[in-house]
Amino acid sequence: MKTSFTSLAVASLSNIAFAGGVQCNNEFFLTSSYFGMPDVFSGSFQHNGFAYVNGEDSARTFDTNDPNNITSHSAPNFWAGIPAVAGSYLYYWEGNHAIYDISDMTNIHSVGSLPESFPEIIKFAYGNALYATSFGSSDLQVFENTNPLSPVPTGNSVPSFVGSDVFVLDNSDMAIGVNRSNGLVDVLDLSNPLDPGRLGQVQLPDGVGRNSNVGVFAGRLYALSDTSQLWIYTISGSGSFLTIESTIDLDAGVDEIKMFNNRIWIADEWTATMMSIDPQTGIPEIVSSLTAGSLPIEDLGGVTLFHNQLPVDDFSGNPQFEINMFDTRTPNRSPVLWSSQETITGGQFVDDRMFLANNTQESIDIYQLTDDAGPALLGSYAPGDETYNIWSIDGTTLYAKINETTRMIILDIQDPTNPTLLNDWENPTQSLPVQATFQGSIGYFANLETLTVFDFTNPLTPINLGQLQLPKGLAPITDIEVSPNGYAAISTIFTGVKIIDISSPSLMSITASIDWAFTDARKIALSGDSMYIDILEQISGNSFEPSVEVYDLSDPTNPTRTAGMRFEEKPTVHGNRIMTSSTDFIPGLRMYDISSSGLPQLLYRFEKSPHPESNWTVLGNNRALTYDGNQLVLLDMGEDCTHCPSDLNLDSERTIDDIFLFLNLYYANDPFADIARDGVFNFFDVSLYLNNFVQPCK
Repeated sequence: MKTSFTSLAVASLSNIAFAGGVQCNNEFFLTSSYFGMPDVFSGSFQHNGFAYVNGEDSARTFDTNDPNNITSHSAPNFWAGIPAVAGSYLYYWEGNHAIYDISDMTNIHSVGSLPESFPEIIKFAYGNALYATSFGSSDLQVFENTNPLSPVPTGNSVPSFVGSDVFVLDNSDMAIGVNRSNGLVDVLDLSNPLDPGRLGQVQLPDGVGRNSNVGVFAGRLYALSDTSQLWIYTISGSGSFLTIESTIDLDAGVDEIKMFNNRIWIADEWTATMMSIDPQTGIPEIVSSLTAGSLPIEDLGGVTLFHNQLPVDDFSGNPQFEINMFDTRTPNRSPVLWSSQETITGGQFVDDRMFLANNTQESIDIYQLTDDAGPALLGSYAPGDETYNIWSIDGTTLYAKINETTRMIILDIQDPTNPTLLNDWENPTQSLPVQATFQGSIGYFANLETLTVFDFTNPLTPINLGQLQLPKGLAPITDIEVSPNGYAAISTIFTGVKIIDISSPSLMSITASIDWAFTDARKIALSGDSMYIDILEQISGNSFEPSVEVYDLSDPTNPTRTAGMRFEEKPTVHGNRIMTSSTDFIPGLRMYDISSSGLPQLLYRFEKSPHPESNWTVLGNNRALTYDGNQLVLLDMGEDCTHCPSDLNLDSERTIDDIFLFLNLYYANDPFADIARDGVFNFFDVSLYLNNFVQPCK
């Protein structure tokens, strides 16, 4: 059984809750965060729906009984490690064992201590017994614990106990101890808790179950190997004690597991993924993933706590760490409908059909889209060379670029199950590779030297309608887009954007230029009189910053900048929506409403890992395609993905809490509070947020 991470449904462990936009894709969503841990995480435990988390100098308890209203409380700091819990009492070594009452997790308090002669390491508790070892001996000593404030030695012990990690099996009067260094397993009989016996010892294979990568659930032992395999054993009280049931190949790079009852969390460099165990078969199945790169602190069934390993600078000189809490009760739906590992270099949507330039198969593939399932392949056409992009689809005619040349094929797709070639065409006027776009059957082709317009009403005999000689010294052209309002926009490397009057193809002329120093203009999207330009600006040396610059083109002779979307790139427009690829500290895809003038309004966010940046995206009717160089993903962008942008804590209500949250982000100069996305934090941002706050929800 091969486990694969196909959900791509992830969330980010950034600052406090996301600022605007619904996380339809987040199968688990961030419910709250706690700032103020001035040190790194070093230990935790859970009790009565509370999670205890400590660092080197501070500790908190978190009440997770109501996942929608998590509260935090100060607590004693057990800085030396994880204490031992027995019922409502906790034992912590402070030179001797201090005893704490934890019946009220909001008020953990000391109630006494054990004598100095008591063994230093309390391993576990079961029934009316407490089990401990000393620093100088591995013998497991047994204490009668009817009075937790004064355990009494029984004189019984299990000699040379090897267990670093101890697990008590439910309803079986058994415990197993696994040595995290050598994989040796002790199997104990606890039918008489005050006089335990060793049933036997078992040696796990080399590289299996080391470094605490083990767990127990429903009579089975789960152990991770150093080759990213999950070994599943049945535990019994006789015979070989551990019987191998199966092994599961996890993705390469998974090097940690942590178990909480029927949940196994696995982690690689990028993600933490939760697997849920079927209690009958013992087989775990992936439920969801989070962008974490580490295992959770505690999983309480409804809420899972993660520790952000990177400090957040509070501008006081005292970096603060944060604890992030995710609601992991019932995952929301994932928008991922389908994915492919083939190399896809371009795509288009037309109504309920999807068209892909498949470089792996060297084909143009046509798919039928359905409402709630993946696409169905209808037909393909193989041009005999690499397909580079699908430039346009006009009714039943498809125009596709072949390879890095001036070659274009024209297909009749009236019968999508059998697309047929109408023309294999070489541009006779341009010898250099070109960028192209279409309006209906009119094609616009631009290279370093010329912009040429062809009429393909008759695909067999295209007509040259006109040509414009472009300025000398023009840098490589990266994109061309045309507007029904009679102008075209061409983006270039280092030489900016050119606005061209194309109302008469035989008399085309450049009407305006937009120039930046040390800046690449890489892609253009047009919607009405608005132009969105993907630029990459050199800030200094090898430091570059992307952004999408927004211009008003109602007067094509005088483009006017109206907004800037920092750290966004690769814009694509469909109707009154624009999608971008974000490269800020929460990378992924974002969709905005551009139905009204002014700033685009964030509607949707799709955080994607481990390859968060997209090579290209295409937006259609409630669908989006994104390709990151490794995987093509088809997303459902249905209406249920819209949200109130001013509902910052995502509780489906706009209240004073959202305003306070915005102000906290604003005063911390958090990028999400830069509503104008201009790099400046001022009253304009506050005004824009308050304006959003009073607007009706989408």
